[in-house]
Amino acid sequence: MATFKSILTRSLRAVRASLFYALLAAGLMVLSGCKEEGATEDVQSPSEMTEILKKKIHLGMPLESAKAYLVAEKFDCEMLEKAKWKKEKGLTYLHGSRLDGLPPIKRQWEVAVMHDGKVVTKVDLRSALVYP
Repeated sequence: MATFKSILTRSLRAVRASLFYALLAAGLMVLSGCKEEGATEDVQSPSEMTEILKKKIHLGMPLESAKAYLVAEKFDCEMLEKAKWKKEKGLTYLHGSRLDGLPPIKRQWEVAVMHDGKVVTKVDLRSALVYP
């Protein structure tokens, strides 16, 4: 017949094993990155950012969906009318901007989502290093 001590010992082992496997699973999720493919948080290269944004914000996508994606990626968004983008003037577009990095040097990301009022027609990006 099992004693109270042996039952308690087996129960504690089972609890420890469960805790070990739960911590192991959590650690593996952290190490694997466990974030949405295309997330822009750690992107350093303008060409990589352009590639990700053009995959996630595709032509014909509803404008509100594009805005929701940019906001989720921590871009500040505003609708601009009769504005300038690069060398073109008088444009209406969704403008997204974000500042990444640590002082003294940061990277300014700017995204222009051109649209026809309902859907995305073009996505363009520019970036610059910002320092004192």
